[in-house]
Formats: sequence, structure tokens, C-alpha cells
Amino acid sequence: MSLATEQRVAVWTIEPGSDTAVMYVTAHLARIGRDGKPEADGFPATLSQVLEKTARTMQGDADRGIARLLGAGGLIRTPIRATSGTSSTRR
Repeated sequence: MSLATEQRVAVWTIEPGSDTAVMYVTAHLARIGRDGKPEADGFPATLSQVLEKTARTMQGDADRGIARLLGAGGLIRTPIRATSGTSSTRR
């Protein structure tokens, strides 16, 4: 079975930040095992790859949503920068 047709989900890693980022987020695309859990054979992926290659399942839908919220860019290790200003509350 080729990578294009394998059912894969994203396994997310959050790392501490640095002077320029609050944190870093990395996704690994892993096959779904027979028990329904991700296998340990994952490989690092960009957020745009997460959008393209995750399974069309509830887990895959959530993974694609996270990738979109993080900007769906071409970096494997995505920096999350601090925002300036105050937060607002919707009513």
C-alpha cells in the first residue's frame, strides 16, 4: 500500500519555546494500527502535508482542523509566536 492510500493520523508534539516563539508544534504522520491507535512508524510532516495526507476519519478531521488553525504552512517544526495586546471575549 502506498503512502497516498494508507490511513494516517497526526501525532502532535509540543516543545518549549525560545526567545522568538512561545512554543513549537511538530506533527508526525503515523499509520493507524489494527487496534485503532497510531503506530510508532510516524515521520515528521509539514502542516500542509497533514491537510493532504490524514485519514478521512474523525481523528483526521481534527488533525486537519489543528493544521489549519496553525496556518497550514510548510515548516515541520512550527513556531507559535506570542500575540500582543489583550484578548477579547465574545458575547
